[in-house]
Amino acid sequence: MKRTGEIVFTVIGILLFGILIFGSATYLSADSGEIQQLFEEVLQEEGTNEVSAEDLSQTVESAATTMLIVSIVSVILGLISIFLLVGNKKPKIAGVILLITAIGGTFLTMFFGIFGGVVYLVAGIMALVRKEKKMIA
Repeated sequence: MKRTGEIVFTVIGILLFGILIFGSATYLSADSGEIQQLFEEVLQEEGTNEVSAEDLSQTVESAATTMLIVSIVSVILGLISIFLLVGNKKPKIAGVILLITAIGGTFLTMFFGIFGGVVYLVAGIMALVRKEKKMIA
C-alpha cells in the first residue's frame, strides 16, 4: 500500500518545524546588546518596573533555545517516520511517533509549532487508521 498522503503531510510538517528552527537560530545569533536595548525601550514605553530588560532577554533566549532543540528533534523524528512509512515498513510505529511528536512539539514550543503539530497529527492518524487491502486469491 502506498503511503503517499502520510509522507506528504510529514514533509510539510518537517518544513514547518524547519521554519521554527530558522527563526530560533536567527534570534539566537543576533546581537544580544541590541535586543536588550530594544527590550529596555519597550519596558520604558510600557512603564513597567517589575521586570528588567536583562531578565526578559534571558527568558526569551532560553525559550528560543528550547524551541530550537524541540524543533530539531521534531524534524529528526519526522524523517524517521518517513523512513518507516516508505515501502509500508512499519506504519503503525511511524503513526505513534508522529502523534507523540505532534503533541510534544506543539506544547514544548509554546504553541509556536502548532501548524507543524497539526500536520504531524493528521499524518499520524492516517498512518494508524489506514488498513492494508487484502488480496483475494
